[in-house]
Amino acid sequence: MSSYADAPYQEYLDYVMYEKAHLTPDVQTNNVIILRSMANDMWDIFDFSDHLAVHGHFQFPEITCPPDLVLENTHDTGTQTFIAGNNISSTETISGDANIEYSAGQCIELGSNFTVELGASFYGHIEGCQNP
Repeated sequence: MSSYADAPYQEYLDYVMYEKAHLTPDVQTNNVIILRSMANDMWDIFDFSDHLAVHGHFQFPEITCPPDLVLENTHDTGTQTFIAGNNISSTETISGDANIEYSAGQCIELGSNFTVELGASFYGHIEGCQNP
């Protein structure tokens, strides 16, 4: 909590967050680390900055993924990620404000009917996942 502002304007200024569009952590903590002068006459009086160091800890669930995916849907809204250990084959239509990501370990095959319309976003990369 910032001690430099008076109530009701006191707030947490320094923290680490995750984004809801990605994997949600099972455990999350934020610990503020206050750095102060070690000089005796400044002890507990002077902070080095009005922004404090933060240690964020996030523990995520283990991810398992299928070896292959065949995708044939239409996406017109939202953010979605599809992950396969080996291959993704797709004839999907991505439209509206949809934000779609494909991640495969070996190959992403976009069929002749695969479409990304103006305003939508598509990102594909070879990375896949590591099954435990």
